[in-house]
Amino acid sequence: MYREHDNKTVISLAGLMVLTLLTSVAAWLPAFLFAPTFSVNEGGGILFRAITAGLVAHPLLSMGITMALLLVLGIVQCVQSSNYRLVKTSSLLPVFFILLLPGLFVSEHTLSPGIFSAVCLYMAFTQIITPCTGDDAQWRSLEMGFFIALATLFAPTCLFYLPLFWVGMYLLNRFTLLNLFASVIGCITPYILLAGFLFLTDQQAELSWQWNVLSHQFCIQWLWSLHEVVLLALLAVALLVAFMGFLQQRSDRIHPRAIAAVAYVLAMGAWACSLLYHNAHHTIILVVFASLCLTQYFTHRSKKLTIVYFYSLIALLLFVYGTQFIG
Repeated sequence: MYREHDNKTVISLAGLMVLTLLTSVAAWLPAFLFAPTFSVNEGGGILFRAITAGLVAHPLLSMGITMALLLVLGIVQCVQSSNYRLVKTSSLLPVFFILLLPGLFVSEHTLSPGIFSAVCLYMAFTQIITPCTGDDAQWRSLEMGFFIALATLFAPTCLFYLPLFWVGMYLLNRFTLLNLFASVIGCITPYILLAGFLFLTDQQAELSWQWNVLSHQFCIQWLWSLHEVVLLALLAVALLVAFMGFLQQRSDRIHPRAIAAVAYVLAMGAWACSLLYHNAHHTIILVVFASLCLTQYFTHRSKKLTIVYFYSLIALLLFVYGTQFIG
């Protein structure tokens, strides 16, 4: 997607490693200092309830699991960004953004449905961006639907991402009737397996519990604090600036541009869900796809103005985050 010799970036590798360490510590330190006040988030779907049943009394462990999953997602993004030519040079920026940005939201300092949903949705994203043809594309579509359905079993409102993934299939030239049907079958399959398991184990009441959670989480709840609203607004501006930069890029590589476009669609959809459904923990999902978009932007532009913008953005995010602990 970029010329081989054009390998400058907004920050050197060594500088990025130091910045990642410092900013991650600054963002996550309150959670470790006040660990007893942080516990596993309530709510979520049936899979979240099952997985986190024994972690409520272990806040430090739950935070460790959250950070470990985020780190794995960041590393995977680093590899895929390079393999699919989304960036012009190898970069650890995905790790930086994916560790820093969730730490800015106190509600995500512990184990939440969002982290597991983010993993599932990124797996779905991986299925449709992998080059394939013919029958393999249908299997990829089925697997995409399967992972989206798994995400809804952690956070039911992840159902909103299904049409966004269909838009992604269209951008990647995979939106055919067979692929669409395969994705729907993939979405249904986990629920059939879950219902069968619950009936066989005489746990039918869990189905009604899941329905109650689903209906509750689809109710819009405005629970954001002023600091979090400002942080979301700053992320929206950053995504908009990055998207404008993406539109100005010139490249003859169609597939990497299509992948980046899908990431923008999912990031913007996640931003809207984050604003409307605070209790469903879409923030981490937003961060996962926003980190890919911001990485693509900041590795493409290395002008002095962009470098100043990069550091100013990070400083402003940390400043807004820190003000909530003053007074």
